[in-house]
Amino acid sequence: MARNHNGERGMMMRGIIQSVSWLSGKLRRFSGTGLPGQTIRNREIVQHWGCSTNPPEGCHCIMLKSGNSIVSIAEDFPGSGPELNALGGAACLWSDADHYVLVKQDGSIVVKTDQSVTVESEDIRLGSGVELLIKKMVTQEFLTAYNAHIHPDPVSGFSGVPTVLLVGPAAEAVITQKTRSA
Repeated sequence: MARNHNGERGMMMRGIIQSVSWLSGKLRRFSGTGLPGQTIRNREIVQHWGCSTNPPEGCHCIMLKSGNSIVSIAEDFPGSGPELNALGGAACLWSDADHYVLVKQDGSIVVKTDQSVTVESEDIRLGSGVELLIKKMVTQEFLTAYNAHIHPDPVSGFSGVPTVLLVGPAAEAVITQKTRSA
């Protein structure tokens, strides 16, 4: 066992989180149970740099105790998140609602959610496979509909058809330009 600055022995123990409160924006405190019969109140949660979570009630935690100081340093909710046993070398971020971002050892990324995915960036670059996918998605029916569409204009009524029609090499150039700049 390590000793603190007063020479007291520290110990590591398991606990169950009962509640989490947020103080001054980013500082989190938890209350829960530790050793049999031990109640823990208003103690700090410390997480890895760049990681900030709000552990739900019933979450298991690992605590460090030194004197009267108790700090939760790791939290886990048994049975939550995707099964990683067969995915050696994988890393995963997940929520208690079973939504997750999984980075597999081979570099592929899986996002599971029943909501939309928002990327906030001024410059989004997509790999070369996207150009091929878009070319497969842009069918002749799509090109015909695009070339015939018009926009309402409050002054003149309608704007007319697009000034650049997507046909033949022009369609290919626009699709390639859009996918490369995106």
